[in-house]
Amino acid sequence: WCPQVAGDASGACRPPTLEQVLAMTSGLVGVDNCQAAMTHVPSLAPVCQRQYALGPFVSSYGGNSAFMFAQAFDAPLLFAPGSRYSYANTGFVLAAYLVEKFSGQALAAYFEQHIFRPVGLSATYYDPNDGQYAMHPGLAGEFRQYVAAEAPHPTLSLGECGVHRSAGSFAGAAGVRATVADFHKWWRTVMRPDFKTPLVSEPGLRALLKPRIPTAPDSAYYFAQGMQVIPSK
Repeated sequence: WCPQVAGDASGACRPPTLEQVLAMTSGLVGVDNCQAAMTHVPSLAPVCQRQYALGPFVSSYGGNSAFMFAQAFDAPLLFAPGSRYSYANTGFVLAAYLVEKFSGQALAAYFEQHIFRPVGLSATYYDPNDGQYAMHPGLAGEFRQYVAAEAPHPTLSLGECGVHRSAGSFAGAAGVRATVADFHKWWRTVMRPDFKTPLVSEPGLRALLKPRIPTAPDSAYYFAQGMQVIPSK
């Protein structure tokens, strides 16, 4: 992969670092920024049109992570890595893939073993499909009635159906569910002002929370790695 910056006639490869990917300063294009960027980078048109061929939700998140990577890697970088901010879920999907690749674990298993259990989050789990692919012994499937849009709304069919989403295309960008109590415990245990946490070293947490580039010109908000932060004065 030789990522080139849009409009750079030199053709130089400008691979972003993983830190830049997580800080949304990589220049990678994704479903979140493709349409807006297309007005400034005309060469994105074929990529964006493929993403939105079936509607923004279906075509972007109805595939798997390989589909999302193909869209992003087909496109030029929007800017030189590290020079600007542009949010794209592609960065989190790529990070999730790397976690699975190097740990040898599914993302849900990795979260449970290395994050949820050490922090004591007993009511937190990762499932981007909210149980739609899980087996529920003893429970009947929910039946829904489908009707036509025109009056007098004749019944078209009866059956079981769910809005199925590919776990791969959401991995890393969404899917963690928790109670309010667990969410509170997460902030009190991990995001401590003294940086003493059971998950990462103090330098690691400081790097995670380090402000990098403002989310907009003259904005007080900066994007760290997965969250917005406001630098203390």
